[in-house]
Amino acid sequence: MRVLCCNEKGTFTVLVVSDPQCEEFFQWEEAGNELAQLVEKAAPDFVLINGDMESNCRITKEGWEIFIQPLLLHNIPWSTTNGNHDPFIPEIAQLYHSFPGCYNQLIEETDEYFEAERPQNYCLPVYAKDSDRVRFAVYGMDTGVMTEDGWDGLSEKQIAWYRRESDRLKEANDGKCVPALFCCHIPFAEVTKMEVMDGVINEAIGHTSIANDHGAFAAMKAQGDVKIAVFGHSHLINQVGMYEGIILGFAGKLSTGSYHDELSRGGRVVRFSQEQPEKVCTYWLGTLPTSKDQKEVRV
Repeated sequence: MRVLCCNEKGTFTVLVVSDPQCEEFFQWEEAGNELAQLVEKAAPDFVLINGDMESNCRITKEGWEIFIQPLLLHNIPWSTTNGNHDPFIPEIAQLYHSFPGCYNQLIEETDEYFEAERPQNYCLPVYAKDSDRVRFAVYGMDTGVMTEDGWDGLSEKQIAWYRRESDRLKEANDGKCVPALFCCHIPFAEVTKMEVMDGVINEAIGHTSIANDHGAFAAMKAQGDVKIAVFGHSHLINQVGMYEGIILGFAGKLSTGSYHDELSRGGRVVRFSQEQPEKVCTYWLGTLPTSKDQKEVRV
């Protein structure tokens, strides 16, 4: 696994896509074609696939290879998060790593914050193009599956793990926060309070929030490093907005798998600069004639 670094322009672009939720083989092809469009338009340095890959946990090697073919073709590193249709399965984790460019990581079993049912959580440092200094980070975390009380979110152990990793980066950065992108499938409850800046206005946003919120947003605000959090889960939303200084955005959806509409088919782009890593821009790109590209939003 090679180290993630800024490109020759001194920037780092992440493409976040979500919810292919493929149920038929042709939908893997649809998702792969849409991913290829987004790769061509966004020219990402990294791609994060933000949960719900397949409706019934039946990801096949053939289907996955078709889907990520654009990333293999262009040698683009990538990672995944687990959504409510992706309970952690060791064989699936191994399948991902059988393909080049996979940056998924598991918390070690000996770690005090290890949880067997959701060990796939990671913090990926991104270095300056010409030095060994970390300029920003990409977090990917598992928000679990549905519980008897509603949609699950990050657990208390996961939030404690995030704080520790954030502190470690800060300590190695002369006491300064390392700006970060945070990705997880189930959105924070705070999306219902954000000032919407662009995107499809869909009343379903009120039903996507976490019922079991253990203080994830409050922890990130207190740490001061997360500049933008990107979610999946709702196939009908590509909104982006601001809440208490943090950008909250949805990635939209790929393919016709499960429920969908033609307005939110696409993916979200997030870009940092190594010269001003605390400033981030994001925009959303559509993959259908009916899915309208968004303008850049900056912090």
